[in-house]
Amino acid sequence: MMPLRVLIAGLPRSLLRELIILAAASRSGLAALTSDAQPERLPEAAAEAGADVVIFELAESDLPASFRQLLARCPSVIAVSLLGDGRRAVVCLPDVGIEQLLDTIRAAARPPRT
Repeated sequence: MMPLRVLIAGLPRSLLRELIILAAASRSGLAALTSDAQPERLPEAAAEAGADVVIFELAESDLPASFRQLLARCPSVIAVSLLGDGRRAVVCLPDVGIEQLLDTIRAAARPPRT
């Protein structure tokens, strides 16, 4: 069974980035990949890496105003925004730790490729 390929892209080189890489690499069924791709190059970086999951930085100002207002007023809520016909979703987890992040990725990911 092929592991889920987790691409950590465009995150500044920091302790957080290194902790995510180490935690993902230590999990069975996950393969940590890295890229310094800027946001406009994320699609190409994900395709080139064969990524199943992409972790990248998003400025709060890039979120819709309604999402920012919800998070400001209810900071402990798990926010899920559905896109289009509801077959895609954006999830915002409050005060997420690395283990919770990886558990969420594993739970949301389709079965690994074989």
